[in-house]
Amino acid sequence: MSFIINIMENDTLKYWKRKLKRKWYKMPFLLSKNTEIEAFMSEYEKPEPYMYDGMTRFELSSKENTVSSISKIAIVVPVYVSTPTGKKQVERLIKSIQKQERLADNVFLIDDCSPFEYETFGYNVFRMNQNGGPAKARNYGIDLAKESGADIIAFTDSDVVLPSNWILSIVDTFIKNRFMQAISGRTISYGKTWYDWYHNVNGTLNGRRFKDSKQLLYGPTCNFAIETKALDNQYFSIDFPLAASEDIEFCYRFLERGNNIGHDSSVVVYHDFGYKPLTLQKNKGNFIKVFKKYAKGEKILLKKIPQYYYFLNQTIEISNCLK
Repeated sequence: MSFIINIMENDTLKYWKRKLKRKWYKMPFLLSKNTEIEAFMSEYEKPEPYMYDGMTRFELSSKENTVSSISKIAIVVPVYVSTPTGKKQVERLIKSIQKQERLADNVFLIDDCSPFEYETFGYNVFRMNQNGGPAKARNYGIDLAKESGADIIAFTDSDVVLPSNWILSIVDTFIKNRFMQAISGRTISYGKTWYDWYHNVNGTLNGRRFKDSKQLLYGPTCNFAIETKALDNQYFSIDFPLAASEDIEFCYRFLERGNNIGHDSSVVVYHDFGYKPLTLQKNKGNFIKVFKKYAKGEKILLKKIPQYYYFLNQTIEISNCLK
């Protein structure tokens, strides 16, 4: 994800100082934001200056979706399990898929050559021939979903927990918002540590919305659904080896095709960052790793979309804690 707004002018901390005025967590948030910036910058490469004189932003197109209450929905999950914690997470996700009030018509667990075994509770696992990263795994899932006749493809990740109404909320949101060809929702931290709270305030996994618009620049693939026919022949770029910025690049190209991406706070998932209570130093180390990973993805993103910052600077975060 992308968080360092106007990084060349270094005004990110000033922005959050104004945003969090009189909030009890202002100072600890700013300290963590500084840690985030340092982690991000340790992997960051300053891009070449880019002057973009094209459109000011992606306005909503006149396209409408054709989703109905009986539309078929497929869930696609890239899976790579390499630790006992990862095993616990994916098994918890699968159980939450089973408990949906409206069951998915198909569930595609795309295993990216996991070295760790896990329980699938009756679902089939589709294994990649070699490890290729989450983007490539999702592309395999897209093909399987298309073959199954899915009208909607819902993406999530193996470290997520779905509330029982997730699928119902996705379908209802498409029906109530005909202008949406893709939707993203509210991603809430599963844990209760300070860093989980930070991500909720920061809107780390909630995508970014254009100012004074219902249009998103991007939504994260841990909580993302798309009308299958709007995909046409679009796939995730396999130039991104990690789960970092591949969803931003995908959404940008999706908008370029004249599609719309909307946000609805009723479409909720819970993301497990893996932070543990009473392990502050270890949690800080994991927090730093998250933003180093995002910086690595952003380096690739800027090579593919050099005008990306032009659009990013026209957006706002979607916080779980701030209006």
